[in-house]
Amino acid sequence: MKTFGSMLWVVVAMTGFGCSEDDGPGIPGLEFRLEVVDDNYELREIFQKNEKIGLQLKVVNHSNQEIILDDYYHSILPQIYENENLFFVYKWDLNADNKLDSVGRAYIFPINFLMIGLPIYSEPFRVLPNSEGIIARFFWDDNPENEPLSGGKYYSFLKDDLLVNNIIVKIDLEVAFEVK
Repeated sequence: MKTFGSMLWVVVAMTGFGCSEDDGPGIPGLEFRLEVVDDNYELREIFQKNEKIGLQLKVVNHSNQEIILDDYYHSILPQIYENENLFFVYKWDLNADNKLDSVGRAYIFPINFLMIGLPIYSEPFRVLPNSEGIIARFFWDDNPENEPLSGGKYYSFLKDDLLVNNIIVKIDLEVAFEVK
């Protein structure tokens, strides 16, 4: 089974680190990415123990038109933060038939927008033509409930149907990283 675990790691690593560009129904040119970053916001897939590890959800606009991700009735932030899988991290146990052990989340769930001073709706989240923006970013050690990540291979995913400008946009993202 170790071979299967190694192959699964390679498949996840080759998926483009969490890219999801909707080619079917949805919004043309809109892409979501689930990424792992260091404390300089650089994309990484291998970390040393006790290094700062962040997970971020990025949106990329490949079109020549501005895309507004929310309106006065459907803000993108509560939709994203209400997903229980957002930034939840699993560790691969390659000795137990490639089992995924839940480790924790990069932020305290659930987020109460009113308690932390974030409005349920603010200015629309705009993505300019041919540009990108960060929807959410949290670092593992910012959550006081988390223990430092030990050596091993880790995995996170996000699957959701987002309502963007009254259009359902399906996202199915995953990312893997390793701590040495």
